[in-house]
Formats: sequence, C-alpha cells, structure tokens
Amino acid sequence: MNGRERRLVILVLAVSAAFGAWLSWYNPEHMNFVCQEDGFVEYSEAFLYLWAALIFAYLGARKGFRNIWNWGYALLFLGVAGEEVSWGQRIFSVATPTPLAAINVQGEINLHNLDGIHQHHHLYGVLVCAGICFVIPLTNRFVPALRRLYARFNMPIYPLWTWSLPFIAFAFFIVPRVFRVIDFKMDEMGEFYLAMAFFGFALSAYTEARKKFGRKATRAALAEPLRLAA
Repeated sequence: MNGRERRLVILVLAVSAAFGAWLSWYNPEHMNFVCQEDGFVEYSEAFLYLWAALIFAYLGARKGFRNIWNWGYALLFLGVAGEEVSWGQRIFSVATPTPLAAINVQGEINLHNLDGIHQHHHLYGVLVCAGICFVIPLTNRFVPALRRLYARFNMPIYPLWTWSLPFIAFAFFIVPRVFRVIDFKMDEMGEFYLAMAFFGFALSAYTEARKKFGRKATRAALAEPLRLAA
C-alpha cells in the first residue's frame, strides 16, 4: 500500500468516525440500535479480534512456537474477543453461575464487568493500547537501543502509519468524559476502532513475517544445489 492509498484509508475512517459522532448526537435512537448489546458493532469487534488472534497464532506456530510475542498477542486478542461476547454466553444460552452473577455488574460470564474492574476497565484498556500503539512504535523509531532490543526479541511492532485509528478510539473514550458524560455508544465506537486497529496490526505482522519467510525460502533454494554438489 503506497502513501496515497494509506491517506485515503485514513480519510475514510476519520470521516466514518465523525459521522458516527454526529449520528449519536442527531439520532441517538438509531445509534442505540447499531451499538446495542450483541449488535452489529459488538460482534464486528469480536470477529476482528478473533481474526487478529488467529493470525498471530499462525505466525507463532510458523516460527516454531518460539516467539512469545506472537503467542502473547494471540492470547490477548482471543481473550478480548471472548470478553466482547461474554464467551458466547448468550449464543449458547449459558446461565451465569450464582457466585459470579453476584459480583458481575451485568450478571454475565466475563471479567471486565466484575465490580471494581468494570468502573475502570476502559482506563486500563487505554493505557495498555497506548503502550502497544504509541510507546513501542515511537521508541522503536527514535530510540536505537530499544530498537535493537525489540529486534533481538523479534517483537512485532504496531504500524505507526495507522496511528489515527487508536487516536480516534481514544477520542471516543476520553472526550465525552472530559464533559463528565459516559456514553455507551461512544465507548462502543471507540472499541470498534481499536478492534480495526489491532486487526490491521495482525495483518501488518503477517506481511512482515511473510517477507522473512520468503527470504528464508529463497536462501534455502539457493543453498540446495551447493549442498548437493558438495
């Protein structure tokens, strides 16, 4: 993807975010329908995270199960996908165990709605995502010592050119709270943009890994005649 194509993608996503914010103000009932529990947006998030998890799991298996970062991201995104739909509780009509229902704000089978975590889980999420999407990529670009460290441990680096996706997501979370408003629709849109960001991260990691796989295959092909001749 060249620079012009990247700018076009970012423009479309930014306009979509602006339209979502406007629609939430102009027609909140319609946005409630779009962002409802177990609705289109929530299941889209779950599927994006699931695909991101599968891509990182594939990369982890392809590298001989030695790269803990690929498996770490695979488990992280699988966990988020499961939490988004309460681990399929409503899909399979599973009743919430009584002890869990007593401490879960929404009476569901998940962790992020546990009393004490539910009140601050967006803050925790923003901090973790900021580390993945901004701190690591920026230090990779501008701090040579850390760049060498990341390379040594084969750490996948979030593609910095997509910085606007998590930035838009954070805006959906933070701006309403600046005005002391907690809006479920805005939070859901923020979560949707983060899901797109991390699906893009997985695709970027796959693209970078495929280049390395290709180079290794080429070297092996070139070395084979020499080995036979010896």
